[in-house]
Amino acid sequence: MLRPGAPGGRRRDPGGHLGRDDRRGHRGIPGVRAGRPAMGVAVHLGARQAVGMREIQIAPDVAMPMIGLGTAGLHGAGGGKAVVGALELGYRLIDTATAYGNEHEVGAALQSSGVDAFVTTKLRPEDAGREPAVLAASLRALGLDRLDLWLIHWPVAGGAGVPSWRALLAARDEGLV
Repeated sequence: MLRPGAPGGRRRDPGGHLGRDDRRGHRGIPGVRAGRPAMGVAVHLGARQAVGMREIQIAPDVAMPMIGLGTAGLHGAGGGKAVVGALELGYRLIDTATAYGNEHEVGAALQSSGVDAFVTTKLRPEDAGREPAVLAASLRALGLDRLDLWLIHWPVAGGAGVPSWRALLAARDEGLV
């Protein structure tokens, strides 16, 4: 999804590598310490492969990159640097969630990078019944006018269910997802 003010098209790998480098962090992503990967960092392929990242068609007009950066555990300036670093390496799917408490950092990184990325966030089951307000807060925090994918995070008995699913469909029909 193209962000307001973002340049069109996809950025290419600036020539960095994805191997271990203690100065750059885990697998070349700034902000993630070497030797101790952050939970959710899905970095297993070389940058050369990430540039030509494959996508999967998830709807008639929606293609989702098959590999992305999970942002659970990424917070503060280091978390933002990790997101920007992954985008610079060619990652185009960024996965966050309301429960991670980092949508603001992820949004700031997306805006500062200028990269067109596929953005996923998730509704917590305990937020069932408040879907429109939670989606509006996520969009504000991420600095977006719409999401590429909005999921129910851990759908459990007694939490988010059919009414939440209908709210997700309504958000899609309104063009928010």
